[in-house]
Amino acid sequence: MSQSGIGRRMAALSAAGALIVLLISGCGDSRKVKSLQQENQILNQRVAELEDQLQQATLAAYSSQGSHPSSPAGSAQPVGRQEYLVVKGDTLWNIAQRQLGSGRRYKEILSLNPQLSEGAPLKVGSRLILPDR
Repeated sequence: MSQSGIGRRMAALSAAGALIVLLISGCGDSRKVKSLQQENQILNQRVAELEDQLQQATLAAYSSQGSHPSSPAGSAQPVGRQEYLVVKGDTLWNIAQRQLGSGRRYKEILSLNPQLSEGAPLKVGSRLILPDR
């Protein structure tokens, strides 16, 4: 699936999730609320899966070009380092946990990315350089 197709699906699922939240807030029937909450949870999981697919597709595209999005085409990457595309909900801790095996390694990510400051929110779509696993 193309990146634009993934993006359209994510937008549609997010809109559906917002509608479900509105329905839940105006619904008095506890069975319907439970059903809507389950549907919302399923939609949220699907959006997260699509965000992961989009991130992988984007990184694959840059890898195949052999370039870093903020550097001239074809410039060399530091050996053993990988890039990570920030998605909604990411924190340095959870990126370090998922990508490096320990959330405590978030300071290594900070040190490799001088544009970041500890405690500041991450910008969705920004690219981070990660240390070796």
